[in-house]
Amino acid sequence: MKKILLISLLICGLGHIEVKAQSLESLLKKAVEGAVKQIEEQSTATNAATETSTAVEQHFPSAQELAGVWSYAAPTTEYKGDDPLAALALGGLHGHLNGFCDKIGLVPGRDKITFNTRGTIHVALAGHTADGTYQYNPATGALHITVPVEKTHATFKGKVAHTSEALTLLFEADEALRVMETTSSKLAQNSNVKNIGELISQFPGIFVGCKLTR
Repeated sequence: MKKILLISLLICGLGHIEVKAQSLESLLKKAVEGAVKQIEEQSTATNAATETSTAVEQHFPSAQELAGVWSYAAPTTEYKGDDPLAALALGGLHGHLNGFCDKIGLVPGRDKITFNTRGTIHVALAGHTADGTYQYNPATGALHITVPVEKTHATFKGKVAHTSEALTLLFEADEALRVMETTSSKLAQNSNVKNIGELISQFPGIFVGCKLTR
């Protein structure tokens, strides 16, 4: 079976988490350590929260607006909690995501996600492809994507929002990682993945994903 692109569903939907988990774990630890240092220096989370928020006016796309081919543009993050440490850590992580996505092979403009009108999805990211299904609620922006993982299927619960410039696709990081571990025996046995999960679980409300353009 083709490898499912599993760290980009934390970053964009699908990627190589078993290959790059150690480097992502290092980034997360550095981000948290940097946040602790800032708090000790009596910094506030205002700048970090602003840096990762989506201040541009958004709306939930209709099913017709969602359908079609979207090109990967950039990774993005969002924090819905109230922990200043998490906000600062996410702000620190956000600045390193472009470089990390480059390392796992995500290429803006080349990589695509296609939402077909009949509820099927085709993903071509980081040199790999996957076909699955999706369910979308235009009233809430809730998007559930189901893709094959090893001998079963995994469903990732995300959300989308649309601006005049891009479509933002986000997944709750802790939940998405738990789905990955549950459905993939390789990930369940990967110590780096476990460490990432333990770290992320300390900060509920962290969303990661990507921006997509036509």
